[in-house]
Amino acid sequence: MRLLVLVSSILAATFLGACSSFRSAERSPSSTYYIDPQYYDFQILVSEALNFRAQALRFAQEKKLGETSDISLTRSEGEFVRAAGARYLEIRKKLLDLAIKEGELFALPNEVKLNPYKGTRSEGRIGDPHEIYQFNNPTTYYVDPTDAKGEQQFFRMHMALTAALLLMDNYLVAIQPYNENASLRYVLNYDSEQKRALQAIADSYSSTS
Repeated sequence: MRLLVLVSSILAATFLGACSSFRSAERSPSSTYYIDPQYYDFQILVSEALNFRAQALRFAQEKKLGETSDISLTRSEGEFVRAAGARYLEIRKKLLDLAIKEGELFALPNEVKLNPYKGTRSEGRIGDPHEIYQFNNPTTYYVDPTDAKGEQQFFRMHMALTAALLLMDNYLVAIQPYNENASLRYVLNYDSEQKRALQAIADSYSSTS
């Protein structure tokens, strides 16, 4: 999972950077840009993710996670940790769904190519039987940032890349310190409704597969 996000992020960032030059050339200062209907909900989701991270980081600092393994929780603190874990999983799923939806465009052996002034379209192609990645129907996506469909795709790629980077950042800042503490790791993985969910996420994040 981590490798997929990293590869998708790098490819998407390179592609979007190239797209920006065509967008700038086609637009005048008075022009309006396409805004995806999901963007407003996405802004709220990002705000919730950042708010969660701030709360988790503040609690970690108060309990001096990373400095000591001897952590004792009051009843209210235990409830806070469990509620925060459940909230993290909820936010993570929404961000992950968005990142994966657009990231699949860049999943090998699919290809995404700039197609300025020639229209946005997709076409299937015959896969190379000698390729490591065996897909039945590899697709080449041609994105023209100067037409309406391409502009929409371009915008959604921006949101997906933001979601992927936020997922990685939130894990490192707000989840890993808890996962590294044995007491809190037990609370989050076994004293909650979703057994071992956070450990599965940690394993996925650190996996090279």
